[in-house]
Amino acid sequence: MDDYELKFDSSIVGDPADTFGACHAGMEFKEGHVGMLSQMKYYMSGFNPDRMVSHTKFQGSMDGSSYDDLYTVDENIHEGWNYVKWEDPADYPKYRFYRFYSSQNKGCKIVEIQLTGAETIDDENSSFTCAAKLNIGETVHPLNDVEYVGSMTPALSGVSPRFGTVTGGTEITFSGTGFSDDISKYTIIIDGIECPVSAATTETVTCTTGSRPGLRETTLDINIDGVGKVSNRDVLFRYVSTWSDDTTWGGEFAPMEGETIYIPAGLNLLVDVDSVPLLIAVLVEGSLIFAPDADPNHHRTFDAKYIFVNGGTMEVGTEEFPYTSKITITMHSTVSDPYLPIYGNKVIGVRYGTLDMHGVQRTPTWTMLETTSDVGSNTITLQEEVDWQVGEQIAIASTSFESREAEQRTIIAVDSTKKILTLDKPFEYKHFAATETYGSETIDMRAEVGLLSRNVVFRGDPETSGANEYGATIFLHSPRDDSLTARLSYIECTDVGQAFKLGRYAIHFHMIGELHNSYAKGLALHKGFNRAFTLHGAHYLRLIENVAYEVKGHTVFIEDAIETNNYMYKNLIMKTMRSMSGLNTDQSPACFWITQPNNIFIDNHAAGSDRYGFWYDLQTHSIGPSANTNLCPENDKVGEFRGNSAHSMGRYGLRIFHNMVPREFPCKGISYDASTPDDPWW
Repeated sequence: MDDYELKFDSSIVGDPADTFGACHAGMEFKEGHVGMLSQMKYYMSGFNPDRMVSHTKFQGSMDGSSYDDLYTVDENIHEGWNYVKWEDPADYPKYRFYRFYSSQNKGCKIVEIQLTGAETIDDENSSFTCAAKLNIGETVHPLNDVEYVGSMTPALSGVSPRFGTVTGGTEITFSGTGFSDDISKYTIIIDGIECPVSAATTETVTCTTGSRPGLRETTLDINIDGVGKVSNRDVLFRYVSTWSDDTTWGGEFAPMEGETIYIPAGLNLLVDVDSVPLLIAVLVEGSLIFAPDADPNHHRTFDAKYIFVNGGTMEVGTEEFPYTSKITITMHSTVSDPYLPIYGNKVIGVRYGTLDMHGVQRTPTWTMLETTSDVGSNTITLQEEVDWQVGEQIAIASTSFESREAEQRTIIAVDSTKKILTLDKPFEYKHFAATETYGSETIDMRAEVGLLSRNVVFRGDPETSGANEYGATIFLHSPRDDSLTARLSYIECTDVGQAFKLGRYAIHFHMIGELHNSYAKGLALHKGFNRAFTLHGAHYLRLIENVAYEVKGHTVFIEDAIETNNYMYKNLIMKTMRSMSGLNTDQSPACFWITQPNNIFIDNHAAGSDRYGFWYDLQTHSIGPSANTNLCPENDKVGEFRGNSAHSMGRYGLRIFHNMVPREFPCKGISYDASTPDDPWW
């Protein structure tokens, strides 16, 4: 195969070449070097899974002729980016040559390949000598040999603490390798301010920060005399202005109830108080940071009517450092309060910025019953071990024809196997679990059980939200591919969504375009008054292992029929309820309402709805703000739909209405030509 450049050009535009017979696509590092990989990702479009699953392999080689298999494409391959990660550095592959290989026709139909890692010298010794030369025109001048010594190549692995005040005086310790134990050799500059070193070993160096005036970009430079710069490896220390410090507020009082605060670019505001008064608005152009307490039971609260991230960052934990204590962010407002244009009120709005909200990972977010729980029982036995705790809320799906027989309970005991839970109240309905046999066929039929509690909670105020069906929302909008980033994992959203308000959905990805860097994973969303997840003009978004319970209207909502290549994996939707406040179709709601077939649904469970589980309501043309007669969704290709389950529906588990007729040319009319008997319809 000869389209190597296409596959490594950092562009996902183009159609890879079709090949017949064995094929390969890969790259090589220069002689004497290897690539040490932590991640490989590959982009798929318009492929045939049968030609790739179990056939196409990602391989590594040192000599370019004998290859080791590193990864085999499996049934989870899907349109868009597919990720392969090696978590343990000890397992990172190190080869000079990497390639995708297949013995099948069209088995290398890959649009783009990206490798993440480091290029290193292929030498296990702690030092390496290479000849140096100087080229001037066509004349080569030999120079003295250059020796690279591993012990003289310092690199950071961490910093503690991660934050310190702008007033200075914070003692921080950097950890890593290749350090010097001579403190006189260090120069550490943070945000342009020197950090004098007080102690050092070959693995740690400690310094005390100076005062940092003004607004500055976060930077870090560590230099060791005779060695050079230390590799940061994305480790950063951030100067912060703390909420509790009067100097943050110009020597005045901290904000009082009814006030608005502005966080300019270059300022990192760390919320270090247990609670704040109810604020009108928080405008974030710098960083609004919530860092966890050392005590996992510590509970922080934050109350506001509007939080608007405009080119800045709101951080409630990160992927690497999730929020490990407890926090509740409560949004307030009434339907009559002023609206931010586009974004509304009672909202976290994000425009050209970053929203990071990460709670403690929960394993699993949902599972299924091992045995039936009868009416009057207050215990359940699960199929697998769980990390769920006493005091947490769970929901058990209906297993009858009535979707509203799902029940919510509180855990009061967990046995030593972590599979048997005792609940606060007996069940009012039977929840079935067994494998049924019908002739030669068997069907596993079990009630799903989802965990509704998380340590990070985003909610509407409990005093008015439920009574008025007017909850909190997260509204994400800026019109350009990947123009914002929203990374949400293991948080709880409750009292969310605003009934009778167009676009005021619980979590709304609105007219952004491609969202390769954004996702919602492991969320628990319950008491939703207007949908759960809305994908509007959004592509390549990932919804993974989320639980949604007791939501009004279509729970996962693909809006304008232009949204493509979104990846929905192992989500559990329970008790989807009709709504009289949205579209006409919300009166006969679906757990998943799908207007564009070119999306990916794998291993999702629709476990109870007033009407439908999965509804392919395909449109003749795209609709709404994206209306375009040159787009014909009902004739577009189907992405993937496999491993999904639906039960306890008011009508159908899977509904295809009006049409689903995939065609190579979706908008081209169909003609009949009797002279072409192999395919007379075209």
